[in-house]
Amino acid sequence: MVGGEIPTYSCTPPWEMTNFLTLYGGVPIYDDYYFHFFPMTPEEELETIIGKLSWLLIVMPNLHQHTDFLEEFYYLAGNPTMDDYSTVCDGIKAHVSLLIWDYHFLAGTTPDPEDPFPPGGGGPGSGGPGSGDPDPPPFNQNNDCQGALKADEMKIVPGIDSILNTIVNSPYEIGHHFYLSDKADPYSMYIGPARTDSSPSSWSPHYTWDSSNGYAIGSIHNHPGQSPPSPSDALAGIRITEMRLFFPNEVDFLTKNNVTIVVDTTYIYTITIKDASLFEASQNAFDADKQGANITYLNHGYFYQLSIDLSATQREMGEYALMKMYGDAINLTRRSRHGTDNAVVLSIDSVSNNVINYNPCN
Repeated sequence: MVGGEIPTYSCTPPWEMTNFLTLYGGVPIYDDYYFHFFPMTPEEELETIIGKLSWLLIVMPNLHQHTDFLEEFYYLAGNPTMDDYSTVCDGIKAHVSLLIWDYHFLAGTTPDPEDPFPPGGGGPGSGGPGSGDPDPPPFNQNNDCQGALKADEMKIVPGIDSILNTIVNSPYEIGHHFYLSDKADPYSMYIGPARTDSSPSSWSPHYTWDSSNGYAIGSIHNHPGQSPPSPSDALAGIRITEMRLFFPNEVDFLTKNNVTIVVDTTYIYTITIKDASLFEASQNAFDADKQGANITYLNHGYFYQLSIDLSATQREMGEYALMKMYGDAINLTRRSRHGTDNAVVLSIDSVSNNVINYNPCN
């Protein structure tokens, strides 16, 4: 990268735009500490910002209409002059403003010019103007033992046995949401009404987090095809990125208690969040390319059968694929639908690469 003077014209967006990009891009677009001790040339600063904006378009695929605007950034970044640099910086600030307004449009909210974020207070950061310090995301939530204990706790949810017996023999996927009567009490759980697409291979959940529609902390549905959870099942739940935007103080509670159950005639699978930051990143990547995720899932499954275990069943292929893709983000447990055995955690053995199960609390 060609060197140059550090510009007196700052390309740093206002604090609220910085926090917006931090929320969706994963890292701040501008770091006061880093830039103070390791100042960038105009070209380097511009290239960094363009990279962050490009990532933003990946994790917010509905905003791809801004791609043409980015192409101009790339051109000017490769042919920078001080005049061009100032022009592009102004364009970046305007572009980020458009992103914020478009996000409001997609969210069905109306932005206030003085406060560009949807209702929920002050944007994703905890500081005020000039702070530039967004709230750190939650990280580890449930270890393997906690995931297994959560799966066993779900046995006592009022009405769950009746629900299991009803949906497990259906030729169609049928699901129910778990709701909380008190959004701060994980033990105030109750089961909502049945939902179905009348399909043997798909179920569409509808997660909400408000007093009118209910505080949905999880779901349960059946797989008539006797298959293990899919990528969409593994990442089911309210989108963590949206929660951090609208309800930042409740993200930790949600990620600690979110639970998804998938049942067939043989097994009950339970999914909890192991690492909330990885889970959020996986949700965003899946939403950006569902087809790609499903193809990856199938490829991992076929690889397991062809290269590791020639006798692997469809169930074992799916379990391997899910753990290969999301094993660091989720806890996947399994227990028999018949009997009183406790849940076991599924994992991939580091030596044999076979799918193994074990009781992590012993």
